Amino acid sequence: MATKTLEQLLKLSTHKVEQKQQDIAKLMAAQQALENDQRTAREQLMKVVQEAAAHDDLNMLQQAGNYSDRVRDEIQQMQKGLGLLAEQLTLARNQLREHFAEQKRYEILLEQKRTEAARALNKKQQNELDEIAATR
Repeated sequence: MATKTLEQLLKLSTHKVEQKQQDIAKLMAAQQALENDQRTAREQLMKVVQEAAAHDDLNMLQQAGNYSDRVRDEIQQMQKGLGLLAEQLTLARNQLREHFAEQKRYEILLEQKRTEAARALNKKQQNELDEIAATR
């Protein structure tokens, strides 16, 4: 009976580990996408500023300045988002570590129970063989 319970607990903890790994993968994908968006925004900003400077047009420079301010604000928001994702990743990794330790504990306990059961069965069989040998 205890073995069945341990098996169920092991399945549950294995599911927790797998779920947390999926969560971490999603967070890492979101982090990568945000970093790519940030890099693209910076590249686009540099391109617009260079084009405006090359044309030496006051109106174009003013529009580039306004665009630059807006993009810098977006980049700052992305940076804040990256900070939040980094915190979430740290938390998720810590939780994964805890779930994995729990899973290992259940694996060890289950193996101990199985070993005990095998020893008890071997001892019972040996006692039966000893009884048969003693009666002859």
